[in-house]
Amino acid sequence: YVFADVSDVTTDSHAFVDHLLETARVGAIPGAVFGDAGEGFVRFSYATDEATIETAMDGLATAVAEWD
Repeated sequence: YVFADVSDVTTDSHAFVDHLLETARVGAIPGAVFGDAGEGFVRFSYATDEATIETAMDGLATAVAEWD
């Protein structure tokens, strides 16, 4: 797992993972579900093949660029 800091983009981890799923079809867990200290983070699993990870990373970059 990766517990990624997205606080430069937003501190609303729930909204971020919703946006990520909607815009890039990439699933993640909002850090807030792990407690108050997890807000501003998202958890990704990378238990898959490299090509899928590369596709997800491209989608993540697009989702961040499109963040309002």
